[in-house]
Amino acid sequence: MLVGEPEFLPGMPAALVGAAMNETRTIPVRFPQDYHIKAAAGKEASYAVTVKALRERVPAKIDGEFLKSLGLDSPEALRQRVAEDVRRAAEARETDRQREEVSKFLLEKTELDLPQSLVDREARQVFYTLVRSLYRQGLSHEDMAQRREQLVKDASRIGTERVKLAFVLKGIAAEEKIAVSDEEIEERIRHLAERYRMPPERLRKELQERDDLDGLKDDVLCDKTMDALLRAAREKK
Repeated sequence: MLVGEPEFLPGMPAALVGAAMNETRTIPVRFPQDYHIKAAAGKEASYAVTVKALRERVPAKIDGEFLKSLGLDSPEALRQRVAEDVRRAAEARETDRQREEVSKFLLEKTELDLPQSLVDREARQVFYTLVRSLYRQGLSHEDMAQRREQLVKDASRIGTERVKLAFVLKGIAAEEKIAVSDEEIEERIRHLAERYRMPPERLRKELQERDDLDGLKDDVLCDKTMDALLRAAREKK
């Protein structure tokens, strides 16, 4: 945990101030009523914490060796890169917001009879993703069992919305004659392979073995259609 950063557990950083290496402290934690994990909200817990290491963040010295490690040749180039990274991050957040806005509009304005088998499959995938996320946050098996009913409802809603949005976007793609090329599929595979830190050829083989290539193609088509809708909306402003 980082001192001064948002607390991983309420009160934990303050309780560890002055602790020595290899010292173990028993720390009571009281979760506030508005804690983001509802199953823990308002509850108390006791944590046994052992200090394994202490580190201090030290600002990097902006010298030739540091710049060379980044593939840069001057402090000005570093400033430009940082500014560009900040700009891209802001643009990405704004694009995500706009995609959410368009998605919400399409879902509200469209009525569809969806194949229940597809909805159920998507809901199962969402459910497992939610469960894994909560376990990573430290939720116990007991708390998970208490939340199961709500998780199933949330997964069903999210799964239904995803399937419906995919049908709507593919319908728009057909109407507007939007298609996906082999090069775009390969580009998506390369991008995913980088994220998963594996060779693109291996990822493609796994997708083929799981019959997931068509699903990947649908994802690329939906993303391309959404991008087209966003461009059209921006041009009308």
